[in-house]
Amino acid sequence: MSWVDKKQYDRVTARGNVNVSGVSVNTEDLPHALSIDEARLQLTPQRAELRSLTGRIGSSDLRLSGYLENLVPFALRGDPLRGSATFASRHFDLNEWQSDDDSLEVIPVPGHIDVTLDATVDELIYGKLTMTGARGGLRVRDQRATLERFTMNTLGGAFNVTGFYETTDVAKPTFDVNMQMKSVDIPSAFAALTTVQVLAPVARYARGSVSTDLRLAGALGKDMTPLFNVLTGRGSLQTSELVLQGFPVMVRLADVLKIDQLRNPTFDALRASLQIRDGRVHVNPFTVGVGQSLLRVAGSHGIDQSLQYTLGLQLPRAALGADANRVIAGLVSRAGRTGIDLQAADSVELDVRVGGTLTNPTIQTNLGDVVASAGEQVKEAVREEVAERVDSVKARADSAAAEARRRAEAEAERLIAEAEQRAAAIRAEAQRLADRVRQEGNARADSLVARASNPLAQAAARAAADRLRKETNDRADQIISEADKRANDLVAEARKKAAGISQ
Repeated sequence: MSWVDKKQYDRVTARGNVNVSGVSVNTEDLPHALSIDEARLQLTPQRAELRSLTGRIGSSDLRLSGYLENLVPFALRGDPLRGSATFASRHFDLNEWQSDDDSLEVIPVPGHIDVTLDATVDELIYGKLTMTGARGGLRVRDQRATLERFTMNTLGGAFNVTGFYETTDVAKPTFDVNMQMKSVDIPSAFAALTTVQVLAPVARYARGSVSTDLRLAGALGKDMTPLFNVLTGRGSLQTSELVLQGFPVMVRLADVLKIDQLRNPTFDALRASLQIRDGRVHVNPFTVGVGQSLLRVAGSHGIDQSLQYTLGLQLPRAALGADANRVIAGLVSRAGRTGIDLQAADSVELDVRVGGTLTNPTIQTNLGDVVASAGEQVKEAVREEVAERVDSVKARADSAAAEARRRAEAEAERLIAEAEQRAAAIRAEAQRLADRVRQEGNARADSLVARASNPLAQAAARAAADRLRKETNDRADQIISEADKRANDLVAEARKKAAGISQ
């Protein structure tokens, strides 16, 4: 009795066994009656052990075993409650546990509890998701619920999720989750997952499968919905063949450039990385094949579905139709001062800026950024032009040798001077473009570092900025190198022909 008077209930001898079979339990705390086929419970003041329980609740079957320690001190003095359980089911429908009230409230994780649950469910139903092979662990401790190694198959692919939900401040619940998806069907994921709808709205127009490794951290609102404006994260994604159907950005781009193959494009396999901060998803630069063309993508989109992207298109001239060529012809006239014959170029590269919103995008083609990578066709055009002029000089020399020689020498000097002038223009234009590429690349790199808000983000931002600067310098150097080669070839060809004229 002295132990009872001192509330030392854990010292009181009280033990026994409870065996149950064929019992139905119906309480206000359960959404459906719990039908217990068989259960065995062993009790002591220190420990309550559920040796086994098999039964059914609603349409779900369950098999459960486990224990709770320190139960009496927890109930009477608020001491920590410890325990562990194992749960298994062939079919479990979580939707049957939902209330009729559609509104959601913050679910507080209790303190003074340290319990773990290992679960295996062959088929798990939650919302619009049907999951198979679901298994993993849950630990509740210090007002935090941690999901450990939770794996499942759904949406045509496989998921692996680890993370926690914490209510140290019940008014501001937080979460941190790392999610890996492998070969998930994109249309199914968009239809079932709100996060995909908000963070990747382009998925509405996509057909194919995607694999991702994504970490997200942030806060939840009073309705348990993520506060996307303060959401942070980083990750990567990769796809095999990907088809976009009716995507407004590509439809508008196809209309502007008169290139129908861009309207519902099929992309080659791609790999990209991204960061989430300040209410925007920032996509690091990547390149992907689109038929015979190449597309470079970089920029960001907002939770409000606003767009800020730069697209770099490399288009083969041989694949362009008459309408597209008329559009390119307008660009040719603008770029003609460089001395590059874009009409004879193998391919045309241009930058496109995408703004507006997902459903109402704006397209701006920067004509000053138009570049042609001329190959053998350009060189052949230069050789033909010089040869025609030389033939004309030789014809006049047949009728008046002396006058022809003088004129030939003058023509040779003119050809060389003209070639050098055109070569200088090519180099100057290439240098201007290279300087702008470096300036814009360095500005984007500096912006990455400036927006980093913590040491980990700053380290990652500096690494990404260094890669961006290197890619920028490599591209600028390539522009200058190609221009030098074209200029040198042009002058060398003119000198060769001029030497033949003078002899």
